[in-house]
Amino acid sequence: MNAPLDQQAMVRAFDRAARHYDQAAVLPRQAANILLERLELLRIRPECILDAGSGTGHGARRLARRYRRARVLHLDLSHAMLCEARRLGPRWFSRHRYLCASMTAIPLRAGSVQLVYSNLALHWCAGLDRALGELYRVLGQEGLLLFSCSGPDTLQELRDSWPGAPEEAPVHRFPDLHTVGDAVVRAGFTEPVLETDRLVLCYAGVTELLRELRALGVRYVAAGRRRSLGGRRLYAELHRRYERHRQANGRIPATFELVFGHAWRTGDAPPPPGAQAVYSIDRLRRR
Repeated sequence: MNAPLDQQAMVRAFDRAARHYDQAAVLPRQAANILLERLELLRIRPECILDAGSGTGHGARRLARRYRRARVLHLDLSHAMLCEARRLGPRWFSRHRYLCASMTAIPLRAGSVQLVYSNLALHWCAGLDRALGELYRVLGQEGLLLFSCSGPDTLQELRDSWPGAPEEAPVHRFPDLHTVGDAVVRAGFTEPVLETDRLVLCYAGVTELLRELRALGVRYVAAGRRRSLGGRRLYAELHRRYERHRQANGRIPATFELVFGHAWRTGDAPPPPGAQAVYSIDRLRRR
């Protein structure tokens, strides 16, 4: 990302979105489906699972059903999201635990989990390298990191339709596959496999797109941003410009580029500075 994030503003946005998040979570659920498909091909039987950036706990609950004997830890910066996850989770004899903390400072001992699952959360961290270093630390030997995050072409139609220069649009620039892959290797993970996917969701209009983004807690929270992003005239121009993307079916598209990956913790320490990053790019798909 080009600009650091205002973490407090980000947490407030997710706190506000928590109660109605699942009603709008089409994209997170599709990303979770793709992530969990990978587990079909990976041989692992974790005793403890960390869902890093768990939100309302959709992924954690699915992992608990897959690995019924595992303890499942929900980690999220948003207290409201964790409250919602607890409300939706099992009530009796639960093996779920909830941690309100940052992915860059995880309150767990080293080597205490065997699977880290993180769906659409890494790109919200205050420092990708620091977050991956923490995930490496809490994983035990032969532990697996399974993740997804947003890529740089996310919401490209919205950026291109913004009145004025595209670089001035209040749309975050997320890291690309190579940047993420290099950070994974720097953290010490081995055998990383990454891929990109572009999911295109369609909406009746710009108002519906923006409403869904707000419901997901997705807001422009770059540090130093202008508090007011424009008035009615600016948004009327945005609507007009976005019309050039309207499809034959009468709906407008919104592209979400996603980076998916998995890697293993097999060493005792991260590689020395300057170690060469070598990783596999699995495939590029369009949906």
